[in-house]
Amino acid sequence: MIGNSRAIYVQEPCNEKPKKDGLGIEYKKKVAMFNQETCQRCGRCLTLYPFLEMPKDEAAAGISHMIEAELSGLDVADQKEFLASLGITEPAFGRIIRGAFSLLGRMSFFTVGEDAVKAWVIPRETKAPKAAGAIHNDFERGFIKAEVMSYDDFIAHSGSTAQVKSAGRLRLEGKEYIVQDGDIITFRFNV
Repeated sequence: MIGNSRAIYVQEPCNEKPKKDGLGIEYKKKVAMFNQETCQRCGRCLTLYPFLEMPKDEAAAGISHMIEAELSGLDVADQKEFLASLGITEPAFGRIIRGAFSLLGRMSFFTVGEDAVKAWVIPRETKAPKAAGAIHNDFERGFIKAEVMSYDDFIAHSGSTAQVKSAGRLRLEGKEYIVQDGDIITFRFNV
């Protein structure tokens, strides 16, 4: 960390001690184990920053290039099965993106059209009119209401806005509504 800037530390796990999964991968879970001094034992860890102690409030992720390379050659179903066999919930890419968004204080909401879905990145704690402005400043200027549904509701209703609406899960929100990460929003506006 330099000054007030924040960082995500990405560390290649050591392969020196075997683990019950048979791959010989030891993920370092304690912050102290991510420092350069403790990784000099095996010499296979990638240390991205020459630091002795990582600040306790910084994000860290152990990522195996071998696992990621294996995943890249698999289809989606096989990727899920492979990850589950290792006790990993998702590929590294998602963890890095989520960590970066968190450190930057960002989140995303979605707009859904007939033939396209678009993600919009905004700061956390953004009110609906300001979020509308991320799409176009006319949307912010002429903001009336936001039709909002959660991503989970959208998926639970087979990706159908009509089904979400008929289930009573579509909400109309006003100018004070604070957009939540993953909201699916249609903005009503008049300019």
